[in-house]
Amino acid sequence: MSFSMQFGGRDIFRASAGTHHDVPDKGMSQHHGGPYYGKHPARTSTNIGWLDKKIAYVEDPACRDVPLHRAISEFQEFIEKDAVIYMGFHQMFEQVPNKPPYNRDPTGKPQVRDYKLMLKLFNHIISTAPAFEDHEFVGFPINAILDWPMGTPAGMAMFSRPDVNVHFHKMFDVWAAFLDSEESNAVLNSGATGWFGLRASKAMPHFVETYVCDPSLPHYGFKSWNDFFTRRFRDGCLREHRLPDRPSGAEDGLLLGQGAVILS
Repeated sequence: MSFSMQFGGRDIFRASAGTHHDVPDKGMSQHHGGPYYGKHPARTSTNIGWLDKKIAYVEDPACRDVPLHRAISEFQEFIEKDAVIYMGFHQMFEQVPNKPPYNRDPTGKPQVRDYKLMLKLFNHIISTAPAFEDHEFVGFPINAILDWPMGTPAGMAMFSRPDVNVHFHKMFDVWAAFLDSEESNAVLNSGATGWFGLRASKAMPHFVETYVCDPSLPHYGFKSWNDFFTRRFRDGCLREHRLPDRPSGAEDGLLLGQGAVILS
């Protein structure tokens, strides 16, 4: 009998679209009734570098004319047709302080400078599968994009609105569907950022012996990224292990809210 890790890619997206946007992040602190700012995992040098590369990609001249997915274009139309929403999505970026640690680009501005760049990044992310990254935000790229603006007064006002979150849910549904597709298998390879590469193998030792897979098949036999993420344990390889001081990631498949069932 084989066991399956039941915390799949869709749950990552629901966490990002729901709880993370509707309430302040517990890692932030509120000072004198002002914006929520504080130490946040997304601000490590690794994650800053990751976001820099994403921005460079979507702003490359070759990518400027890439059409927006319908879910993203509808999000943009929603922002631009309502004066209150439009102002809020402008102010959430303007209210991010232009001083360290909030300014991260060479001009002293936040990395993500406006809602149009935000939407371009969303458009890119929902058409790609997460590659292996040796940090806790491998499955939460949306959080890195919204890290500072969602902590501003305007950001809190916008992301607490149900009509705004409707569009996030539509966007995450598109992403979840992509990660159920064969196209998402592109990152299931042995390259530097592949899930079967050297770095990933160090993070997930004894992978072949632990999980139901076949290295002789393309992508080890996984049909999609979600199929890989919700992979089954081989007989006798399932045991309880707790990592209280480390956030969950795609490499360990924690059952959030139901206890942790992972391999150490």
